[in-house]
Amino acid sequence: MFARMWYLVLLGSLCSFGGEPTWTSSDGVIQLKPPSGSDVNEVNPPPAPFLHLWQAEGGKLRFAIIKTEIPNGLELLRASVEKGFVDDLAGKLVESEIIEREGYPVWKMAAERKIESTVIRFDQSIVRSKTHVYKVVAMSFGASAPMTAQIPDFVGTVQLADPSHVHISAAAESNPKTNAVAEAGSASGTPPAVTSEPAPEDRSKPESFSQIVGGSALLLLLLLGAVALLKKMK
Repeated sequence: MFARMWYLVLLGSLCSFGGEPTWTSSDGVIQLKPPSGSDVNEVNPPPAPFLHLWQAEGGKLRFAIIKTEIPNGLELLRASVEKGFVDDLAGKLVESEIIEREGYPVWKMAAERKIESTVIRFDQSIVRSKTHVYKVVAMSFGASAPMTAQIPDFVGTVQLADPSHVHISAAAESNPKTNAVAEAGSASGTPPAVTSEPAPEDRSKPESFSQIVGGSALLLLLLLGAVALLKKMK
């Protein structure tokens, strides 16, 4: 067992997508292609709660990996995750779907917020293991097309390195594999309606904890982006 864990830790530097470098979580749950390019810089050490944080083009583009421990037996609710995502950003949901990886669900969603004349977009994918939730997030505003082209590679191609660790809930299985934004009639940018939720401080309820997961660390990324935006406007 000990040897296997060390093997999983080393996977991040040894595995590849078609010969390209990849990052694998130390518990072997997820694997992804990290951002690359001469303008991409990794922030070391990253501020909490990020496992990894990269930035490019003066902060106009940021990539992050976040890991959150989940209370034993608590289910994640997709609608509540979306609500936390949108509410924390004071934005609108523009994409939400379930992608299957090795037969297991990855929740992928995107939201946008407009500040002055600049649209800030957040893309994130969420995978739940039996003990933790992984979020893979990208934030962009005014970045060049070659750099924003990396967002789908980072957020949209999250792989399950070891699917046996992934948790499947009855709630997750009951969600159809369709675009939730279209179903909710959100062509106008209105987020899907969600029933009233308990106070976010109560982490023992699935609705509240799911909202916390949906918005986790996004305000920090937004703050970092706002600093870069102010520099851009000067």
